Amino acid sequence: MRTQFSKLALAASIVLALALTATTANAAVWNGTADTTWYTNHKTDTVFTITTAEQLAGLAKLVNGTTSKGRYNMSGKTIKLGANIMLNDTANWKNWESQPPANKWVPIGNGGRVENPFGGFNGIYDGAGHIVSGVYINSTDDYQGLFSFAYVQIENLGVKASYIKGNNYVGGLVGSTGTGVYTYITNSYSTGNVSGNDNVGGLVGGQASYITNSYSTGNVSGNDKVGGLAGGGRASCGSKEHSGGSVITNSYSTGNVSGNECVGGLAGTYNLNITLGSITNSYSTGNVSGIYSVGGLVGWMTSSMGDYTIIAKEYELRYGGIANSYSTGNVSGIHEVGGLVGYIVSHGIITNSYSIGNVSGDWAGGLVGYSGNGTIITNSYSIGNVSGLSRPYVGVGGLVGDNRGTINNAYFAGNVSGCYDDRYSTCFISGLVGMNNGILNNSYFTGKVEGGDIEAARLFYNGDDGRTSNVSGKTISEMQSMAFTELLNTVSGKIYATWKYNQGAYPTLLMPAAISPPLTLASKTSNSITINAIPPLNNGQIVEYTIGKDFLDRYYLNNVAYWQTSPTFTGLDEGRHYVIFARSKENGTYVAGPEIWLGLDTDKATTPISTPQIAANNISARATANAIILENLPRNATVEIYNLQGKQIYSTTNHSSLATDHLKIEVQTKGMYIIKVSFGSGTSAKILRATVTH
Repeated sequence: MRTQFSKLALAASIVLALALTATTANAAVWNGTADTTWYTNHKTDTVFTITTAEQLAGLAKLVNGTTSKGRYNMSGKTIKLGANIMLNDTANWKNWESQPPANKWVPIGNGGRVENPFGGFNGIYDGAGHIVSGVYINSTDDYQGLFSFAYVQIENLGVKASYIKGNNYVGGLVGSTGTGVYTYITNSYSTGNVSGNDNVGGLVGGQASYITNSYSTGNVSGNDKVGGLAGGGRASCGSKEHSGGSVITNSYSTGNVSGNECVGGLAGTYNLNITLGSITNSYSTGNVSGIYSVGGLVGWMTSSMGDYTIIAKEYELRYGGIANSYSTGNVSGIHEVGGLVGYIVSHGIITNSYSIGNVSGDWAGGLVGYSGNGTIITNSYSIGNVSGLSRPYVGVGGLVGDNRGTINNAYFAGNVSGCYDDRYSTCFISGLVGMNNGILNNSYFTGKVEGGDIEAARLFYNGDDGRTSNVSGKTISEMQSMAFTELLNTVSGKIYATWKYNQGAYPTLLMPAAISPPLTLASKTSNSITINAIPPLNNGQIVEYTIGKDFLDRYYLNNVAYWQTSPTFTGLDEGRHYVIFARSKENGTYVAGPEIWLGLDTDKATTPISTPQIAANNISARATANAIILENLPRNATVEIYNLQGKQIYSTTNHSSLATDHLKIEVQTKGMYIIKVSFGSGTSAKILRATVTH
């Protein structure tokens, strides 16, 4: 079968983004000691480069507080790798479970906990395209990985040939990321095997983060909330408490995944909420096995959005659950088992996605096991065989086992079976939906249905609340015809997807191109922002842009989000924060792609200065690419600058030597800063902010 969104294409794009071209052949194996002098001798620096395993072990001691002077806070610091690092000889790494190597790794941020996140690593870690290999951890403690607990940013890093075993919150790269303070993980990967108890992932164990252009290839095993790339959030699996939302885009996992509850090929659990939460342009290919809530891509999925009305396609795709994603492994379990998602609690969204593989279990579906109230599944399909476990009062269907939501414009090709015991005459085995208490529209089936007391032509079993329209069975040749592809395209109206005709095969989805380069600023003034334009993408799609004051407050025209092909926005408010969004543009063949974004501020307007002593209300702050500039500053003012973690990075009280009433302070770490300006006794301080974007 051919697909436009192939795993090879995505893998190639991620490999290009990572640019991890170095090998570990020349790296010296860690001697077991730790070197902290690279930091302690230069503590006022903000950027550090480490090149040896001993220096990496020193970073762990500094962050974990096991030095003679306690813990060092890395907020505002950037740690870069200048070479590959080998913690153990990796020749025998696949046998480390029974033949452990010489060096056991203590994770960076070992003092961090979800309840006390600022005990972990809170700086920026840039692997610069290098690799850390030979990580060996065999522990009964929580929070295990190269990093135990981290937030802020990890990028351009590979963790290779590793064995990581722990209790809860275990990951190939990081055990757990920040709660409330989101961690950005980009251009990173892990290739080792990972095992634990709860919240176990090939790259990240417990996650509330942005994961982009990243992957994991090792096998992952655990108990609760287990995923090939990411494990899960803080909520117990099946709990109504919602874990932190996450964004996973342009990422994949290929290893086999096993567990008991909430087990997924890419993510164990996943939460869609109003400000954050989507899985786009991502896939998994490994086999997945478990007991409850088991899915080829996601095990257990919920939403904290509550009831809502879909009024425009931008809403679905922006806040959108799962889009442009797929799974190809076999999936097996007992309850709520799906080729793509095992269990959707409510109000989930799946669009432009598919699964190819065999599924077995009760309340099992080729695409979704259980689809809860308010869930929307559209422009999706499943190919494979689905089999029940010969139990009464269960639903088994080619698309969905038990549907309480809406299914539209979908198909299943394969066989559905189950309930061979004659005593069980109440099994709901159907070609499309086992038990339907929702809406099933414009959906089609080809294959065989066997078992129970139902006839072979059964496409669905409607419960009291079930409604269907335009549902039919077709022959293989009918579903492989041009006419059937045109039928799918006509129903979708090219709103969410365009289906592609494949001679002698079933229709496939044309997946949009993802934008891999980050957005960068070209120029800005007090009322305009220009982004460096991105050239047309490989599939011919051009890039379009929109702007908003935040993720929810965008510019709209006739109730539809306004997008333009020009990267310049004018007529903006001075000194205001904006978010620029970019995506591949729908062109009649491909739908619009997943978004990337960049937040920044417009400049403050310059006011002529007539005297060095200016009233407090006239003081302003603005940011350039690498500095904060204060304007209209009294010469007797006291200036203090803090980062968002509360650390003071600048303080001075005398500006009498300034040639003007402008003060420029260079800043080497991007992010938002709080500026406190006070002057004279009895006068209230003025609080300003500035965001450095370099």
